[in-house]
Amino acid sequence: KVIYDKDRFGKYASPFLEPKMADNESRIWVYDLEKKKLSYLSQNILDITFSFDGKKIFYPFANSDGKISINQANFDGSNFEKIIDWPYGEPTIGVIDNNKLLLAYSTEEFENQGDGLYLLDIKDKKLATLTDKDFSTFFSLSKDKKQIFNYLPLFENSQTKSALWLTDVSAKNKSGYLKTEDELDYQNIAWSDDNKTIYLAGRPNGNNNFTKLYQYNANEKKLNLVFEENNSNFEAVEIDNNILYYLLNSQLYAAKI
Repeated sequence: KVIYDKDRFGKYASPFLEPKMADNESRIWVYDLEKKKLSYLSQNILDITFSFDGKKIFYPFANSDGKISINQANFDGSNFEKIIDWPYGEPTIGVIDNNKLLLAYSTEEFENQGDGLYLLDIKDKKLATLTDKDFSTFFSLSKDKKQIFNYLPLFENSQTKSALWLTDVSAKNKSGYLKTEDELDYQNIAWSDDNKTIYLAGRPNGNNNFTKLYQYNANEKKLNLVFEENNSNFEAVEIDNNILYYLLNSQLYAAKI
């Protein structure tokens, strides 16, 4: 997503320069690696999630009166189609397979409606409720797309904490809530190749950096501290072929797990 800056883009001949676009306008841009072509999507597209093959996108679309629908289109926004009308605010979308999407929505307010996880059948255009009132805006799907790792920020006594829980995509076998003393980095969650372990960073209250690396065991439902690097910051975590890669203070490290 790019915020348009007319003066700066013009001065430096930016590839995002577009005379038709208003200053400070926010748009999602897509780059085609094969055709080496940069294009932008409709301003009404709030966010995008790619299909597994990268040829399609799924997204919440806000029309002129503010109502939201869940749509699909080619990756460049062409051949768009509305799947369903969405009755709540902007959801988070995850792709389970070629015909199923996972939608999460949370107001973080107990008196509001719509909080929970939903399963959307693309072909039949049917929406099923998986969990109700679960405040699960932030989630991560396992590599086999069978488990959902949920994260909820908690604010207690002016301190930021976290709650975690695990469920499968049918919303069965849900684990109990696990409360942590640290705030966890829900934007960087790495699943192991066997889908049994999750790695993510955490930071103590009062610290601006994510100085801790945690391991969450999906079988034991426990969060264990792997190690801590004071005065450091975990910026990204990923796992590939049983190798844990993590970015610490802009330096890349690798460790066998």
